[in-house]
Amino acid sequence: MARLRLRSALAIVVLTLLALFVALWPTLLGYGAQYALRQAQSPSLRLVWSGVHGTWRGIHIDSLESLIAVPARGTGPIKAVPVRLELRNVWIRPSLISALVNQEALSVSGEIFGGSLSGSVSSLFSVPTTTLAIAGIDLAELALFPEVRALGLRTGSVSGSITMASAKPGEIPSGTFSLAVKNFSVPSNQYTSLLKLGPQDTLDLVLEGSSTADTVSVDSLTVNSELGKLSGRGKAVFKVPQFPDKVESTAAIALSARGSERLGAWLPIMTSNAIQSDAKALTVVSSLVPCNGSSAAFNMQFGSRRLCFRNRFEKRAATF
Repeated sequence: MARLRLRSALAIVVLTLLALFVALWPTLLGYGAQYALRQAQSPSLRLVWSGVHGTWRGIHIDSLESLIAVPARGTGPIKAVPVRLELRNVWIRPSLISALVNQEALSVSGEIFGGSLSGSVSSLFSVPTTTLAIAGIDLAELALFPEVRALGLRTGSVSGSITMASAKPGEIPSGTFSLAVKNFSVPSNQYTSLLKLGPQDTLDLVLEGSSTADTVSVDSLTVNSELGKLSGRGKAVFKVPQFPDKVESTAAIALSARGSERLGAWLPIMTSNAIQSDAKALTVVSSLVPCNGSSAAFNMQFGSRRLCFRNRFEKRAATF
């Protein structure tokens, strides 16, 4: 009889503690979120938040602003680039039950730069997979920041997604990615000046690709503008994540009447006379080559390293 009473008392205590935990769950989430935000502060990450509270649906944050110092590659005087983010109406929804059955463990959503951001993390009991998506990001709002405006970005709408599996240190994460840009105004540079392109000349871009531990592939790239259409695909193989060891790409270009008018005179110069000025279509096949000979017709600077490419031109537009 005494043993039965003891078991009953223990059961009551356990049920009472469980009920108390459930009742305090929103409060615990709120305190936990604020503690995590305070612990995340560092010299390279500054956070300012307001309206943090827990609910039965998860954690809600009215606003979250961050200033991140992103290290700059290279040997120049600039050691880090400040990046600002402003999120509104942020929801963080942990799902203990789903995590226990090996499904989604956490989801995040918020409003950012006139668009939206969402993400999720799969159960931590298997190989974790992270998904992040943005929709309708307004570049005009981003351009309100001086560091972004200095890049020449003015108008455009950006959407995209990325799915990544966990990766070993020093490896590129395996996954897929996509990007869609509408009404993008190309920043002013020497080429836009030569082609007499202004803020009113915009383009649309759609890109899809995938990655593995040592390879990044662009499976489909389409760029549309009043000058014409570019379609392409390519692949880069990395020995180290920072720089590619092998790059191959193919781009098919179909010029519009306006594109022929703007670009026609430059085609012989840009292609070493392989393409004549009256061409309406061409294909450019590029590959990475060592930067120690005259065969490198085009080069790009990545931090302290220069990459050189050999281009082959064909008098037709390739099909994919």
